[in-house]
Amino acid sequence: MALDTPAENRLRLHSSWTTQVFFPRQKLQHACFGLSEHLLERVDGQWRIMKKRVALQNDYIPSMLDVYCI
Repeated sequence: MALDTPAENRLRLHSSWTTQVFFPRQKLQHACFGLSEHLLERVDGQWRIMKKRVALQNDYIPSMLDVYCI
């Protein structure tokens, strides 16, 4: 995870991620990976997500992608 230069009430976070998916009937597995960016702001003393960006890096997925995997 990397942080940009923080302001007093704002943070921009960059991270990479990997998700493993297993298909039990075919006994196959697949990995999805990518990058994420979050913009956080402090509102009323609590950090809130103001913007979220997810970029899927591998462009081949052998079946439909469940958004809850990401």
